[in-house]
Amino acid sequence: MLLLIDCNHLCYRAHFTTGGMTYRDTPTGVIYGFLQQIFRVISNVPVTEIAFIWDSKKSLRIQRYPYYKCRQKEQRDPKEIENMYFQFDELREIIIPKLGFKNNFIQEGYEADDIIGKICYHLNAKYTQNERILIVSGDDDLLQLLDTGQVYMYKRKGIRFYSSTHFSHEYKIPAQDWAAVKSIAGCVSDTVPGVKGIGEKTAIRYLTGQLSPKTKAYQCIKNSKQVIEKTRWLVQLPLPGTEMPNIRKSTFQTKEFQKICTDYGFKKWIYNPSIFNEWEMLLK
Repeated sequence: MLLLIDCNHLCYRAHFTTGGMTYRDTPTGVIYGFLQQIFRVISNVPVTEIAFIWDSKKSLRIQRYPYYKCRQKEQRDPKEIENMYFQFDELREIIIPKLGFKNNFIQEGYEADDIIGKICYHLNAKYTQNERILIVSGDDDLLQLLDTGQVYMYKRKGIRFYSSTHFSHEYKIPAQDWAAVKSIAGCVSDTVPGVKGIGEKTAIRYLTGQLSPKTKAYQCIKNSKQVIEKTRWLVQLPLPGTEMPNIRKSTFQTKEFQKICTDYGFKKWIYNPSIFNEWEMLLK
């Protein structure tokens, strides 16, 4: 199983759960929470390789549509934000490479979603049923990739596994149509505008031919081609121009992990030596 990690999402989750942790006056909670979430995943699924994938600070989507994800730019304590992003960089630039992971990707202008999408579509034909792709995220935009793998989705009510079968049973459409739904209904979490007054359920009814042409909603969608085309560019994965990274074989470095736990004061793991063997065994 190839694990594709939406790193920014997991880091944000860690910030809001264990983000208050420090060691010797250095913030460590995001790092600890991130690694803890990775361990939880690999404890539940057989993993042959992990790819850590990051959002670029520069965004081609924001260049084209300045209001993209504007709700996520809430005013917070500048020091809190500095400490959070310091740990993002620490993980990407220092910790993940030290642990022996070779697949640690970021592309200027693009999001993790784009790189994940590129990898999924490129590798899908090469993978057998026993060598599947599993995406780890909380971003439901990635559900459009379910025809190429599965999604380990963080939801408000807990964690949920999605497959293309689960998706089509729940939404009554194939996963590949999810981008079309988002193009019509928009995406509230990313402040992406859709057709005014149209939600996901109505968009699905329109796409499946269940919405009467006589209704106001149908006419509204039919007359909003420009809005839909603009939104489609924002939500369709991957964004044009995304490059396919080179997936290589990693070798987990147990001794480096032990040193990292000591350097960052992760006492829960330091005083439980068996955890290091578990990481090593799970990632063989």
